[in-house]
Order: sequence, then structure tokens, then C-alpha cells
Amino acid sequence: MGFVQFTKDDQVTPFVQDTLDNLPGLAEVTIDDVTNIFLEYDLLYTPVGQTHELYDQTFIDIDGFLDRSIWSPVPQWDYVIEGTPPHEIFGNPWLYWPGALHPVRHVHHPGTIANDYPALAFMDGMPDAEVRLDEFLDRLVGD
Repeated sequence: MGFVQFTKDDQVTPFVQDTLDNLPGLAEVTIDDVTNIFLEYDLLYTPVGQTHELYDQTFIDIDGFLDRSIWSPVPQWDYVIEGTPPHEIFGNPWLYWPGALHPVRHVHHPGTIANDYPALAFMDGMPDAEVRLDEFLDRLVGD
């Protein structure tokens, strides 16, 4: 039967203590770096549209020590990601857009195809995020 023996080493103890002392800060910086990587990919795939509103209002929300979210407060965010079925749009009192022949009270919208660009951004950003996470783990073990 084998055994494991631990001995005090004057070179190991300071390294372990330094790692423990700096772990919260290193973890937070790493999470911020990884979240920024995903934000860059998210913005790369965000549909711009005419107003740029979805692109311009996509943010990182920091909620607690290591809790980060990428989101947008604009109402069309859900519609872009999930798509919409065909639906009727009624004007109050009229609908008009550049190029329309005349104002109308009612249009039939054919719906929109779902565009889950955040999922694509996550998948494409994962290799870069893994590099950053590997750097963090290397720091923890002293590589």
C-alpha cells in the first residue's frame, strides 16, 4: 500500500499563502476578462438594424462577487433571439414608414426568424475564454 507524506518546504509555503491571499482578486479579474471576451463576440454577432439600439445597449451586468450577465434592456432583444410568429400590427391612428405608398391603419407582419446570436457568440468565444481560464489555473498551480 502506498502513502503520501507532506513536509514543510520554505519555498512552497510562501507560494501557497500568496496564492490564497490573491485568489479572490485573481478570480474576479479572470471572470471579468472572460465576460469581456464573450461581450466582444456578442457584439460581433448582434444585429445592428436601423437604430443600432440593440448593439448600443448591450451591457455586462455585475451582480455580486463572481456573477456576470450580458444582456440588453431593449424590448426587441427577446424578439430577435426567439423570433416572432406572423402577427397583425394596428396603427393608432396610422402606420407610416419611408417608402410606404400611403399611411395605413393595419399591416400583416410575416413574423421574424429566431436569431440566437448570443448562443453563437458563446460557442465561438469559448476557445478564447478557455485560454484565459487556463492562464488562471496555471497561476494557481504555479506554472
